[in-house]
Amino acid sequence: MGKDVLGVYHYDEEAVNAVEQLKSDGYDIDEISFVINHEGFKRKLETKTGAAVDIVNQEETFLKKIKNLFSNDSYTNNFENKLAGLGLPENKAMTYAPELEAGKILILVGTNYQYEDKR
Repeated sequence: MGKDVLGVYHYDEEAVNAVEQLKSDGYDIDEISFVINHEGFKRKLETKTGAAVDIVNQEETFLKKIKNLFSNDSYTNNFENKLAGLGLPENKAMTYAPELEAGKILILVGTNYQYEDKR
């Protein structure tokens, strides 16, 4: 199943509020996830929303850093690859990789998921 980005947020409280709104709009919490590039917000996001949190970071071994130095792989391309690995289409992974690199919080939802409007 593919995924789509439903929002990009600077602050954890904004992201928590957005997920609460999605839940009240009928989205199932199992279909919502966060993507962050560090562990700083992980616990708070999980605790306050119940949504899964994927940490996509750039920790690399020394040998991998040397290999990347001599290849065309860039820091941002690595984020693109990791986002694609989470189910985002290649063009969306390319679009949102710089946002993730900048430390923003992404909210993802499955593209095949049909939410039930509970209003």
